[in-house]
Amino acid sequence: MGTLRLPVTLTDADRLTISAEMSAAQTALEEVEAEKKAATKEFNESIKSRKSVIHERNAVLRAGVIHRDVEVETRADPETGQRVTWRLDTMTPVRAVDLDPDERQVLMDLPVPGSMPVGDASNTTDEQREASTPEEAEALRADRLANERAERISAAVVEARRAIEVTPHAEGGFTASMHYGDRRIEAEAGDEETARHGVIVQLTEHLEAQEDAAAKWADAAAASKAEQERQEVERLAAEQAADEASTPKRGFKKGLQAPKRKKRISAELPDGRVVDPEQEVLANESTPVDADGKPLSF
Repeated sequence: MGTLRLPVTLTDADRLTISAEMSAAQTALEEVEAEKKAATKEFNESIKSRKSVIHERNAVLRAGVIHRDVEVETRADPETGQRVTWRLDTMTPVRAVDLDPDERQVLMDLPVPGSMPVGDASNTTDEQREASTPEEAEALRADRLANERAERISAAVVEARRAIEVTPHAEGGFTASMHYGDRRIEAEAGDEETARHGVIVQLTEHLEAQEDAAAKWADAAAASKAEQERQEVERLAAEQAADEASTPKRGFKKGLQAPKRKKRISAELPDGRVVDPEQEVLANESTPVDADGKPLSF
């Protein structure tokens, strides 16, 4: 005994069941279409994002320049009246703004470093406080500057290592390259690590040259400042000397002395008295006398 699929007239119960199945299928279809629309939107956004990255990288390659965070230092120079921002990787100015007149005057009135007595703790460096002699303090300062220089170069190399790109050759070997500022550095080698090392060596030499140039610039600026200060001190000293020369001297070279008493002159009167003529005149002006010069009594 078996079964065959044969036409059967639908009953009311069959109609209700089929209607429910059709409604459920319609709901499921709408849900799938909604999922498809959401997935399509997500895929489109992902495709758009990746195309944007491709266009951006292509523009960077054409321009040969990429924007990154670079350490900068802002220095206010009251002599030129500007505040200049320098990028420390190439030691070149990137922005300059004029100082406010009041701020410029304040900066010009500030004491020059090193012009205060060495014993003043507020104007001494850590090296001067730790060292027992000026030579030892200078040696400690030189060591500190050398360590800071090595740390800056090391940090720059670590940061730049991530930007190195390595391209394999079809015939074998590798080319490592990177952009540092406006400079392109390349190195070729038989293996990838050696090629990267070649780029790092060239970058380190470039950074050391920049540090040397920055040190020379700082030394030249300090020397120019010191020369200006020396000329200013000489000018002030000359003005003070001129003022002292034109001011009348008071007192005596050997100190203040009491005025010398004038030599007294004495005279003998007819009555035999010896008197000082000046004192006698003063006495006669205040006391009436007779013809013989005797005081009159009342």
